[in-house]
Amino acid sequence: MIGNIAMVINQGYIGVSMFFVLSGFLIYYNYADQVSFKISWFLSYFRNRIVRIYPLFFIIAVLNMWLIGERSPEIWVFNLTFLSGFTEPWSSTWRLPQAWSLPVEECFYILAPFIFFLRRKRNVSLVVMTLVFYGLGYLTYLAFFPWVETSTSLWYFRFHTFFGRAGDFLIGVYVAELYMNGKLSFGRFKLSYWGAAGILLSLFLLAMFGGNTTELGLAVSMWFVPPATGLFIYGLATEDTYIGRILATRVSVFLGRASFAFYLLQQGVFHSFLIIEGWRDILSRFLAIQIVAALAFTLVEDPIHRLLRSKSKV
Repeated sequence: MIGNIAMVINQGYIGVSMFFVLSGFLIYYNYADQVSFKISWFLSYFRNRIVRIYPLFFIIAVLNMWLIGERSPEIWVFNLTFLSGFTEPWSSTWRLPQAWSLPVEECFYILAPFIFFLRRKRNVSLVVMTLVFYGLGYLTYLAFFPWVETSTSLWYFRFHTFFGRAGDFLIGVYVAELYMNGKLSFGRFKLSYWGAAGILLSLFLLAMFGGNTTELGLAVSMWFVPPATGLFIYGLATEDTYIGRILATRVSVFLGRASFAFYLLQQGVFHSFLIIEGWRDILSRFLAIQIVAALAFTLVEDPIHRLLRSKSKV
């Protein structure tokens, strides 16, 4: 029984897909009406995006590499510039393995203004854009990185690059469009509950199929989790439900704001320290990391974010 529960918990990486969908929703909602192809706008936009992610990542990445005694200048450069995330061979240079999603996120930030322009001004289908991104990415890998033909490298392309994960973000964009246009009304049919059920079902299916390293598991992760997350987000934005009330509490909001710090601390030196010190139970490690993440957000991330934002008009 405990082993089965652990298998389900180990599929928690679907949180990355959920975050990608949420990111697509929020960036479209906040910026789609503001896009301007002026240098000043792009500078403000990218400054805002960098301020959101990079300062805390830089601090934790530097601390991790310093504490493990990393001496290779190449490793330092690849980690701090996100280059570690762009090909499978380079991924071995990560010293924060979970940070693979940050280059994917940054690629979306860079392309988002152009995606919004094509969608709003040229009415280009989001499905078409998803297929184009996937096709261009795959052809690029074949041209410049021929080892993508191996099964593990193909998996890396599909799961760990923006081109393979573009659909996650674009589902979030579509949900934001629906929300902003006010097109959907389902009465007592609560989308947030159905979305939550789909997410939970995804966890069990992934545990059953052996995770996302199998074809069936990858299919669930890429094509089932994002739509379920989209339903969940739309439901939260439009419905009054118990789930929405819980997530709107001060504690939930705070934990959500500290989630990036938790994400950066879930692997690395601190996590290894907990294991070495005998924290074998996954729940105790989770709570310890959550406490340190809350402190990191309160004492480091939020003050830096406020300071840097105060110097910008974004």
